[in-house]
Amino acid sequence: MTEKEKRILEKFVLLMPKLSDSDRSYLIGLGEGMAIKARQEQENGRRPPEQAGERRMAV
Repeated sequence: MTEKEKRILEKFVLLMPKLSDSDRSYLIGLGEGMAIKARQEQENGRRPPEQAGERRMAV
């Protein structure tokens, strides 16, 4: 994980307790949509795996 990715996750850790349930649901949906798009682009050969986010999205 890069330093930039670590900073992003740290910000989310601080943000999550402050969000409403609907905002959390929105954020989860957004992330899931991005993961689906990245996976589809990788499968279609449009992006190399390291840029598609698959390595970083798996939790």
